[in-house]
Amino acid sequence: MKNKYIKLMIVLCVCLTTAHNSNVNAQTPENLKGKEVGLNFRNLWFGSSAEVIIRKPKAENSFKRRTFSFNGYFRESNNELTPLQIDGLPEAYKSDLSNLVNIGVALGTEKRINLIDESVYFYHGPTALFSAGMTQRRSSFAGTSATKRHSSSVNLGLGVGYFGGIGIKLTDRFSVQIDNMLSIWSNANLINETEATYNTDQRTEEVVTEIKDRLNMAVTIPTGNVSRIWVVLKF
Repeated sequence: MKNKYIKLMIVLCVCLTTAHNSNVNAQTPENLKGKEVGLNFRNLWFGSSAEVIIRKPKAENSFKRRTFSFNGYFRESNNELTPLQIDGLPEAYKSDLSNLVNIGVALGTEKRINLIDESVYFYHGPTALFSAGMTQRRSSFAGTSATKRHSSSVNLGLGVGYFGGIGIKLTDRFSVQIDNMLSIWSNANLINETEATYNTDQRTEEVVTEIKDRLNMAVTIPTGNVSRIWVVLKF
């Protein structure tokens, strides 16, 4: 529930800022005039990520666009299979851990085709995709001997995509857009894994066995993409 309240406050701030800017056209800086800035409402409300788009007109119904995204989470939970009452058991053996941080950048062009005057339009275009992220996971189990496995990875991704969607112009400065994108990615993952043991009877120090780094590379075509819902403000 707390997350819902935080997201509601963010959305309210965006709406209030939009309403304020709609009446302050004269105060818009020169370097922002004509540009569009949008926020992915669906990811903000239903997911754990933020995505912002910036468009700059280069010709009639033609734009340069940049998209920036950030997502992440931190989750730690008690392991039900681990007896929490074991004396001297290090805290790291009592819980599982999973966290992720990822940033993304997309650079592309966009063309628009008016469907109903200028109030409803179709837009589409190609884009180049870049991403970088880091994940960490820890799982544990305790019996006569406690075991803890920890893995961390760094991910770099390059891709290309093609997007298409429908825009609805509500006012001269405010619009809503719904789109989706098909993409192909090439990903490289550098993974490091470690394993530690702790003797619960003898209370001996943990012994760590390192599993050497390994590099994985793959080309993927994502499936089940969810449509993006953009709230867009024109300066």
